[in-house]
Amino acid sequence: MEKNITPNQHAIASQFVLLDNFYVDAEVCEDGHNWSMTAYATDVIEKTWPANYGSRGPAYPGDAAGPNDGYIWDYCKRAGVTYRTYGEFGSYNKASIKSLQGHMGPSFARI
Repeated sequence: MEKNITPNQHAIASQFVLLDNFYVDAEVCEDGHNWSMTAYATDVIEKTWPANYGSRGPAYPGDAAGPNDGYIWDYCKRAGVTYRTYGEFGSYNKASIKSLQGHMGPSFARI
């Protein structure tokens, strides 16, 4: 798009980042979400997703399974950058991990 044709979209794109509809090299989505949000899947994730997918294991362990240095939004917080998620690691303004509490899109339902 040319800037003079779509000035509003260009202004938004220059001020905000939207990470959406991107793909990573993962075997399943539980694994892929972690690769997308941390560039790493922990040993806990790698070992528990098969049982979780077969409905034979515990629920996703949340923060306990996360990387030591945190997710992409932990890096934003440390850098003083504002952030919000719309359904990743939570739903209906209820975050499933601590670093996203208060940073969820207020009316977004994860599908």
